[in-house]
Amino acid sequence: MLSRADSLTTTHSLYLERLCIKRAKEADRFVVENDTNGNKLNTTKPMEAECEELFETGETLMSTLGFQLFEKPVKPAEGAALYFCTASGTDARAQYTPEGMAVLKGSKARGQVTDSFKDKDFHVLRKQLEAEGILKPAGDQLVFAQDYVFKSPSAAAAIVVGNNMNGWLSWKNKDGKTLDAAVRQGTQA
Repeated sequence: MLSRADSLTTTHSLYLERLCIKRAKEADRFVVENDTNGNKLNTTKPMEAECEELFETGETLMSTLGFQLFEKPVKPAEGAALYFCTASGTDARAQYTPEGMAVLKGSKARGQVTDSFKDKDFHVLRKQLEAEGILKPAGDQLVFAQDYVFKSPSAAAAIVVGNNMNGWLSWKNKDGKTLDAAVRQGTQA
């Protein structure tokens, strides 16, 4: 963040750091690794107002560029259409949201991954979800300990099945229609 008048001071920077940390933690979209919690400073009301305005401008710009650091993730909606993935013995439920595919808490993923999946980026993500406790072992499967939004239906399906999958075809509604037919082709709301 920059000031047109080149008037930002260390106090401004520390206040903005504190505000960014606070808002990122409130959004709970990402893990905040900065554990300083920001410095609480004795700032004047005009300086706080200036910093708030700078923050709002920065937040809008970041969001416009696709970095939704300070926005709460979209939560699965009550009563929204459910989609199911049951490939390879899985039993996962999800909802399609504006942000991606939200796999719901309690969904069961395949415990093992295919050999061809082990060198893929989604395998790294799956390991990360296990390390963070989002995917927990349960017998020969993994269970989602919380709702988790994936950026795409294919990412969600790949993590659930432990293999690369076309999520638009793997996720089906209760009537057996694919996500592609229901959402992209618009044959069902």
